[in-house]
Amino acid sequence: QRTPPGPCCSYGLYSLGTLVFAAMCQALQGKALFLSHTVTWFHVGAFAISIGGLLLFFLVYNLNPAVTFIFFGVADFLYSEAIFWLSFLILAPVSTIMFDLTAFAVQSAWAPTKETLYRERDALARGALKADQWW
Repeated sequence: QRTPPGPCCSYGLYSLGTLVFAAMCQALQGKALFLSHTVTWFHVGAFAISIGGLLLFFLVYNLNPAVTFIFFGVADFLYSEAIFWLSFLILAPVSTIMFDLTAFAVQSAWAPTKETLYRERDALARGALKADQWW
């Protein structure tokens, strides 16, 4: 039975690597969600299956010490840590989306692409966007 590290202890190579890999996967899913112009139930289902599949893979991969002796118990340890869930579900995706949203806002304000201008013109023509609406 592993004991959780204190605030000044290290997580170890496999625990920290798994944490970073899971957060990176979530950040990429957040980026894919941001780049999608329309999100359907198919997208939501695919994201849910991807998140669930990643967590299930970690859990199954860490159960058999004969196959992966070094990874044995790592997922059990990480699933009991609040920092894993905080970085996996909130910090990584939100920080990635905020960075992309800021870059998109700056580009739209000072150097809009033709696609952005055509989308805005189309929204104005359909009445979905008012000319005096600033957001």
